[in-house]
Amino acid sequence: MKCIPIHRWNLPAVAAGLLVLLAPCMAGTAFAREPSADAEAWHFRADAYLWAASVGGGSATGGDIDIDFSDIARDLEFGFMGTFAAEKSKWLLELDAIYLDIEDDDGIDVAPMVELDDVELSGWILNPFVGYKVLERGESFLSVLAGARYVDLELTVDARTLPPAPPVQLSETGSEDYLDGIIGVIGRIQLNDRWGLPYYLDIGTGDTDFTWQIFLGASYAFKSVEVLAGYRYLDWEFEDDDPVFNDLNLGGPMVGARWRF
Repeated sequence: MKCIPIHRWNLPAVAAGLLVLLAPCMAGTAFAREPSADAEAWHFRADAYLWAASVGGGSATGGDIDIDFSDIARDLEFGFMGTFAAEKSKWLLELDAIYLDIEDDDGIDVAPMVELDDVELSGWILNPFVGYKVLERGESFLSVLAGARYVDLELTVDARTLPPAPPVQLSETGSEDYLDGIIGVIGRIQLNDRWGLPYYLDIGTGDTDFTWQIFLGASYAFKSVEVLAGYRYLDWEFEDDDPVFNDLNLGGPMVGARWRF
């Protein structure tokens, strides 16, 4: 069996497209209203959400990345997007976790006389941070935050040559991980007892040259759950010698729900 390095096939475009159901991101989005009673006690919440993002950017081999969400969703084997947070007084501890397992076996031409038989991408995007409330007026607030954005992906590829080349089966497994520190703000403008306007912004660097994220949305509180809809955008600019990506951006609508306990 002969192995061909993944980056020669422009596989970053495939990996980035499959990755989008994750991700990063990524950072929490202030879905629910702050508890007004017993502020000195710990309060906990759990969020579930779906980010219907498309992906753009460029690979290290010079190829453009432009993949719609509908193409990515078709190949999802398993995915999870959720947030867990603990709040006390002015402090917020939050972890946003995304996991995916995506497999594509439709056959993709990636080089002259080379076709992918099967591509599987699995991995995590973890976004922990600590926030501290610096402004508060009623249920409207603004908090500053500091944390990290970590991406760990594994890509397994099986491929074969096409005629008139001699028949050869090709196989390769590769992994990449990136860790960036981030700072930013998270908050909400409360319009009334039901409606709010949550927002989020961060910037960071570390294993990548630069990364940033923004979220703007609207939330509505029911008796036992709060729902949210908005737009989320996440961008990475990678090192010049990165073997996989030059840059990568994920953007699209997001919906979610929050439960407190």
